[in-house]
Amino acid sequence: MGQPLGQHFLGDSQVIKAFAELVDFKGQRVLEVGAGTGTLTVALCRQKPKWLVALEKDEALLPKLNERLKDAKAKNVQVVQADVSDYPFGDFDWVVGNIPFYLSSEILFKTLDADSNASGLFFLQKEFADRLVAKPGTPQWGRLSVNAQNHADIAVAMDVSRYSFTPPPEVDVSIVILRRKTPNAIDERLVELLFSHKNQNVKKAFEHSWAALGLSKKEAKEKGAGLPFAKRRVRELTLEEWVTLSAANRQTKTMKYSKACKFHD
Repeated sequence: MGQPLGQHFLGDSQVIKAFAELVDFKGQRVLEVGAGTGTLTVALCRQKPKWLVALEKDEALLPKLNERLKDAKAKNVQVVQADVSDYPFGDFDWVVGNIPFYLSSEILFKTLDADSNASGLFFLQKEFADRLVAKPGTPQWGRLSVNAQNHADIAVAMDVSRYSFTPPPEVDVSIVILRRKTPNAIDERLVELLFSHKNQNVKKAFEHSWAALGLSKKEAKEKGAGLPFAKRRVRELTLEEWVTLSAANRQTKTMKYSKACKFHD
């Protein structure tokens, strides 16, 4: 049940308790994405949030969810049937949940977007989590790492056995905390384009992106040579260096590309 929507239901009581206690939700406005049958919802309610919205798309799960909340005498909770893609995040302090892995990028992007004020606490595929917390120069470091770390302080709180879920996913799982922060002015489209040539130095990667950058080959070659860190490999640049590179890039008026969608590799 629920598998067509990519759901793996959490049944391990110790993991449920640990997740709900990772953040002090008392007095906080919380949105749970993918509430399912309510096992995590009940645990979150026990943390006494100001209010909790339990969002669930699958109509077939709502009777069990409502029954569980009634039996637990859960307070300050509202069950909403809606698609997460259509539901606004702007009124919440935290967005949390055991989310479908195929929606991980979308939900993280929406949580940390400028239209939201929320931080995030999620079960994520471990491989995806490792990319979120990756360090410069490692194989996992990419534009997802750069853009996500620019918007939040991110930590893997704990790893979770796949057998804590029913049915077990085919991947390992981590719990990740993303605490929102004020982002620096990083050119996300530039990050995307240069990471397409991540093993090259900045100068070469810039030259090879000439068409997407809206420049002629000659313009791209000349500009790339004058950029900061021109001889450094793209995959080695730190978050602070991307800020510097973005600032230097913005000084040129010839850039014509469109803005990138955040957090996707």
